[in-house]
Amino acid sequence: MSSKVQKGILILSIILFIYCLFSIQFNVYHFAVVGAIYEILWLPMLLLFVFIPIISLIHLFKSKISIRSYPIYSIVMIIATFLLIYFTYKPKL
Repeated sequence: MSSKVQKGILILSIILFIYCLFSIQFNVYHFAVVGAIYEILWLPMLLLFVFIPIISLIHLFKSKISIRSYPIYSIVMIIATFLLIYFTYKPKL
């Protein structure tokens, strides 16, 4: 597939990582505008979290699993995002 599509997927996975990091590190509801933007973006980010690994794996196998391909870095970013969420999320009891 196109290198531009693979770069776009990588950029989206980086944006997803930054979104999760921002929402964990800061109180997004401190300011109403930031909280509203966070609430608007949570569903698209959740869908990206599900579909980016699938699309990246498809592109990875089509590019014959090259270590220099963008889908590998995208998968690494998604794994980093998952680990960030898994190890830093503290449910309120």
